[in-house]
Amino acid sequence: MSGINTIFCWLGGVIVPTIPEIVVQQLYTQAGLNLDFWKRTAIQELSQDLIIGRMVGLTFCEKAIKHSETSLNAKDLEDAIISSATPRTPVLQVLAELPEAYQLRLISDYPPEWFTRISTELKPNPFTDVHRSIFTADCRLTRLIPDIFYLLVRKVNQDMGACMMVTGISAHSVEAVKHGLSTEIFIDAFRLRRSFVLRKMLPR
Repeated sequence: MSGINTIFCWLGGVIVPTIPEIVVQQLYTQAGLNLDFWKRTAIQELSQDLIIGRMVGLTFCEKAIKHSETSLNAKDLEDAIISSATPRTPVLQVLAELPEAYQLRLISDYPPEWFTRISTELKPNPFTDVHRSIFTADCRLTRLIPDIFYLLVRKVNQDMGACMMVTGISAHSVEAVKHGLSTEIFIDAFRLRRSFVLRKMLPR
């Protein structure tokens, strides 16, 4: 797409699964819990506080366990979340194909202390460069959406129209478009590459 020079890519939902997805899966795997709608919603809401830095990772795990009414150990859950945040190699390969003319920036909705351990699996991807990573927990946001959109473009000193965001969360995409930020909904690596081709950002 003409005019785009910076691509923001979310960690959760694109490079690795989202935090709520992993938590629900781990609670099922470790404790046999099949969480109902209300407990899943509670974990989703807790994750938003974690993402914008209102709590640290271990506190999030303690609260998630409490809401789930299980006796799991919070540190064990935290370790399981981090070890389950396995990067999707095909996605990284597609992003690595993009010409150097595009600035790639990672939006980490995982707290910095978790990302430090996850990032060892990203090497030698440029996302491991801390200068290219934006940690939502460190941004002092009162709300994630839409505040993050304006913070992102300020971070790279670009206009909204010169940026694009890759997200696996459709609600983020809908809101971003309302605020003038081009988006790509992530489904899988094949569709992501095809979209880049259609936007003339990659050759066929």
